[in-house]
Amino acid sequence: MNQNTSPTRAGSTPLARSFERYLQDKGKGRGGEGGNYRRNAARELNRFAERAAGDSASDNWSIVPDDVDREPSFADLDERVFREYARHLAGNRGFKQNTVQTYYCYISAWCGWCVCPGRGA
Repeated sequence: MNQNTSPTRAGSTPLARSFERYLQDKGKGRGGEGGNYRRNAARELNRFAERAAGDSASDNWSIVPDDVDREPSFADLDERVFREYARHLAGNRGFKQNTVQTYYCYISAWCGWCVCPGRGA
């Protein structure tokens, strides 16, 4: 078994299925429902998932093959996906470098959280 894969999460699990548990862990207040980090991370995670699914208005990039009708899953992720997303953030979108880094860090932190045993979907 790959040591970076949780035994409770199959590679076919949709990415977005892990978002709420991650955001609850990182949120503040009762049930992890509050906090700026949670709100900002949720926004960027949803943008990442939309872009990965090819639903982004900015282009037609998708990590799911064109002939497959499903949500992006963990099995679709590789270093190419993260490099492309970093390029997308740094592209001509009007973001300053520190904003690009912050947005990318939200995705990176979520990914790191998911590979810990017992987390993810």
